Amino acid sequence: MKLKKITHFALALLFSMPAVSYAHKLESTVLKFLDGKVIDGPTYGQIKKYLLDLRALLIGKLQSGKRVGHFIYNEKPYTVKELVKLENEMSDDQRTALLGHMREHFEEFSAPFQQSVKNVKGFLRELIKQSSQIREREDNLLLKWADPAIDDDHALFDAEVKTINDFSVFLTDLHNFLIDLTESCPQGKAEFDLLMQKVKDQAKN
Repeated sequence: MKLKKITHFALALLFSMPAVSYAHKLESTVLKFLDGKVIDGPTYGQIKKYLLDLRALLIGKLQSGKRVGHFIYNEKPYTVKELVKLENEMSDDQRTALLGHMREHFEEFSAPFQQSVKNVKGFLRELIKQSSQIREREDNLLLKWADPAIDDDHALFDAEVKTINDFSVFLTDLHNFLIDLTESCPQGKAEFDLLMQKVKDQAKN
C-alpha cells in the first residue's frame, strides 16, 4: 500500500477533506504494528484519498459548491444516499442495473488496495470489531469480511448486498471504520502532515 507519488492528489486532499469530529480512537496492541509502519505517511494519505472516493459515492462529488451524484436514474444524476430513498419506486431491472454500476465503480477505485488489505486482514479484524462495537454496528458486512474463514470477497458481497440500501450501509460502515483507523494512527498522521507541509511549501514557490 505504498504511495510512490503524493503530489497528484495532495492538494486535492488539502482543500477537499473536511474536518471530521465524529471519529473514534481505537485502542489495541495491533496498532503498534500498523501505525507508522504499515500505515506510514504515504499510506495514510492514500486512505484519506480513498475516504474522499467513498464519500463521493455516498453523498456526491463537490462541484461548484454543490454535491453531484455519480449515477443516472431517469436521466438525472443521483448519489447512493439519494437513490436509497427512491429504491422502492424502481423496477427490478432499474435497481439491478444501478446496483451493478455502483459495484463496478466501487471495485474500480478499490482494486489497487485489494492485495495489500488482504495481507493485513488478520490485524484489521480486531480493529473492525472494536469500531463496530463502539458504533453499535456489530452485525455488519465489514466484520463478516474480516472473518479469516472468508476467502471469496465477491461471493460474500453477492450474498449480502441485494439492494441499494444494503450497498449504502456497507459503504457507510467502511467509511466510518477508516475514519476511526486514521484517528488511531498518530504516527502515520504525523508523517502525512510532514508530506503535506512539503506540498504546501512547494506550491508557494
